[in-house]
Formats: sequence, C-alpha cells, structure tokens
Amino acid sequence: MTPSPHAPPSLPSPGTVVDGYVVESLIGRGGMAAVYSARGLSQGDRVALKMLLPAVATNRGVVAMLFDESQIAGRIEHENVVRVLATGNWCRTPYLRLELVDGWSYARTIKRARRAGLVLPRGFHAAVLAQVALGLSAAHQACDAAGQPLGVVHRDVKPENVLVGFDGSVKLVDFGIARAKTRSAATRAGCMKGTLGYMAPEQFVAPNAVTHRADLWSLGAMAWEALAERPLFCTRSVAEAMLSVVYGEIPDLASLRPELPEDLRELIRRCLSRDPAFRPETAAEVAHALALIAFSEGFGDPTRIGAMVAEIQGRLMGAPPSAPASVAPPPARPRSSLAAGVALCALSLVASVTAAWALHSRPHMPSARLSAAHWRVERPRFEEPIPVVDPADLALEP
Repeated sequence: MTPSPHAPPSLPSPGTVVDGYVVESLIGRGGMAAVYSARGLSQGDRVALKMLLPAVATNRGVVAMLFDESQIAGRIEHENVVRVLATGNWCRTPYLRLELVDGWSYARTIKRARRAGLVLPRGFHAAVLAQVALGLSAAHQACDAAGQPLGVVHRDVKPENVLVGFDGSVKLVDFGIARAKTRSAATRAGCMKGTLGYMAPEQFVAPNAVTHRADLWSLGAMAWEALAERPLFCTRSVAEAMLSVVYGEIPDLASLRPELPEDLRELIRRCLSRDPAFRPETAAEVAHALALIAFSEGFGDPTRIGAMVAEIQGRLMGAPPSAPASVAPPPARPRSSLAAGVALCALSLVASVTAAWALHSRPHMPSARLSAAHWRVERPRFEEPIPVVDPADLALEP
C-alpha cells in the first residue's frame, strides 16, 4: 500500500514501489540520506535510490543540496563517476535515482580485507586511487550547457564515497556538498564543508576560496591512510585535528612503509603539501602517475581489482581462496623480457608527452588518461586565522 502523498515524509520498506521501481534492500544510511537498491518493474534494470531521511526531507536547504547534487553530477559524464539517472519525490521524500554499483565502498573493502586476513597489495590501492583521480579530473573539468567551466570541487573525497565493484569498476559518488558556480545552496561565509579526516588545510583556513587542489589533498590522505593502515593524524578532538591538519607535522610514510616505491611516496607527499600551489597541477597528472605504479605492480588490468574484491568476499563466506597469487607481488620478469620492458617504458613516455601537448591545446578533457608529470614548487604559506567551526557543517565520521 502506497502512503498518502500528504502523509509525513517516510522511507520505503523492501517491496515498496517507488515510481516504477521495487525497493529491494537498504544499502547504507548516512546523516541525511538512505540508499536502497531497487529493480524496475518494466525492464528489470537495477538502480540505487538515494532518499532524504524524514528528519530533513522538508528542510529547504537540504533539499536544495540534493537538487544541486543532481545538477552537478548530471554534468559529469565519466566511467569513474556514478551517474545520476533521475530525480523524484515519493510521498514528500525527495530522492535521486542513481547508477547502481554492485560492490562495496573503498572503506568497507579495506575493513573486510582485514577481517578476512588479507593485506591488500599496494598495486590494488594505486589502481583504485588512479580511477578515483580520473573521476575527479572529469569533475574538475565539467562545463555547463553553454560550455562554461563549472569550477567543481568535490570537497568530500573519502573512502566511503568511493565505490569498488566486483567487476573492477571504481566510481566516485556523493556530490552533495560539492562546490560549483551553479549551486543554489551556497556555503555560508566562514563555514566548512567536508569530513574532518580528509579535509585540506585551506578548507579550514579559507573555506570559501578552495580550488580543485583541495581534492588532491583528500586523495593523498586516502592513499596515506590505505598504505599506512592508520589515519593520517591520530587526534582526540576536533580542535586538535584541525590544528594538526593546518600546522602539525605530516607523518613520514617512509618510516612506516620503507618498502614502498619512492615515486609513490613522493606523489603522496606532494598531494599532502599544505600550500595548494605545491600539489600536482591536475587530478589527471595524479591519475597518470598512479596508473604507472599500478601497472608496474601487476594491476594494469582493472579486472584484477574485481578479482581482489571477490577474493575478500569468498574468504569471508568461508570459500577456499581461488587466486592466492592475487594478494602477492607480481612475479619477477625474466631477463629475456628486459628489452621489451624498456621499449614499453619508452612508448609510455612518448605517449605521455604526446598527450600533454594535445591536452595543452584543448580547453578540457572529460576522459583523458594521460598528462605530463609537471610540478610547480613554492614555499608553503598560511597567514590567515582559522575560522570558527560551525558544527552543523562539519561531517565527522565515527
């Protein structure tokens, strides 16, 4: 039975029909919305329904944020960004119909791997984060219908907002607090948006002046945490965490994981520079660097990501491991393949330079995978005071 459209906002239960889709199960629930899997009555297609919680479903500001999310994400067409298919209002409950990813969040993947007794190889992390960077690159270069840049900054890049599919796909999700020129729900002056453990220093110091490079800090924090198997900053309060991000010493990843390749450690170090100008120029550059590392570690094929996730699921369900080699470093190449390896590296370098020249002459590149590894180095400088935190705008993870 469908509730009256005049009844108070509510969430559907399994079996409820929402605008032609039968709700199957609850996928997850956050502070403002719940996400369900659903199946179409006519075509049998499976989708995700992101529905506002009853407590905020009539809040105009929250509804505006949901609408903005649909407008921003709807302008980003990329395989590493979850597609927004439609918007709706079911019994006074606004919702988004989204592309469904059959898999887990990156955060849940890491937690379940530990529970299964598996150590995820660095190639796995590099491959996942490379695809996240590609999705960010597409978001940062998104344009409106007139071809004008939207200036999108995600502002909430974190493992919970990255979906890893059993097929090896990796998709960035949740542009609910993204910054863009077309937002109808503007951020109040001096208020911060984001999740504390992954926010860039400038999100505290100058929250209304962040650029796309704030997302690169968040990407670096994700990479540091995944490889070190601990948070970037171990703090006991919000104030202590803020001070650590803005002024504290960045822990040396080399002291925790000395076996990591130097190029990977250097890339993460640059992403975590407090001066945004010292970070990589674009997310595409980060994606290119991570993709090369993933390839060198045997994760050049995205299907290996899916195989890794399936391996975790199988172990948790008690099945014998089907591919033990997937958790070990790739085998050493025989000496006879040295020439081929050198040639492959040379071709990759030529392709990178060629792509860099091509990209230099284009205004944007929605799905480019290669760019020049160019860094601009300047001295870190932070002179502005830390603003007062508005707790309502600070998303803290448990």
